[in-house]
Amino acid sequence: MRHSHHPNHTIRDTLYLRSWAIGLLACFLACQALAPRVYAGAILTFQETGGNVVATADGTIDLADLTLVFAGTSTATVYSSVAFVEVGGITPLYVYSSISGPASFGTGEMQTQANSGLGNATGINGSGGFLFVPAGYVSGAELSGNATWTGQTFATLGLTPGTYTYTWGTGPTADFFTVNVGVQSIPEPASIWLALIGSVGIFAHCQFGRRKTEKSQGPVGPHGAAE
Repeated sequence: MRHSHHPNHTIRDTLYLRSWAIGLLACFLACQALAPRVYAGAILTFQETGGNVVATADGTIDLADLTLVFAGTSTATVYSSVAFVEVGGITPLYVYSSISGPASFGTGEMQTQANSGLGNATGINGSGGFLFVPAGYVSGAELSGNATWTGQTFATLGLTPGTYTYTWGTGPTADFFTVNVGVQSIPEPASIWLALIGSVGIFAHCQFGRRKTEKSQGPVGPHGAAE
């Protein structure tokens, strides 16, 4: 004999699932509200693709704890043994001091200009403690720039695969610039939270579906058939 599915069970299960989703969303929003305001930092990633080396930079930067030292003009280039890299088009840029991090991200003993560069002028001179941003850049504005070294490889440019992070500032104005050589970026905390919420939501949905199936089938008899 197959048991009927009572409507009150459906309502109760629906409310249970909704309470899970609302609780997770409230937790996420509370964590975001309590966290100090910080910018996400900038990440520049080198990849070997199609017989070329391509560098792409994006993210945001907080300049509050840096010092403007001079203005110049951007030229997309890399000089790995002194941790020097610029991407973006040939445009005016500002140079700020007071970043700290690795003095090199490779063994390249010469400056190699890119064959092309587009977007925002962005980069660093790690050994000198300098950060490059577009002229007139305002903290928190989105950055996006790239450069391509045609016919090059990590080996010919003297790039050593790995992650190199440069930091500055303290408290809510602390920030970072990361250079990834052949390494994929790690998701930001907000992305991890969203992925976690999505995973728990899927789990709750599957549990809800399983419970509905069990109730609609009724108890299983001694011979494996629904009674």
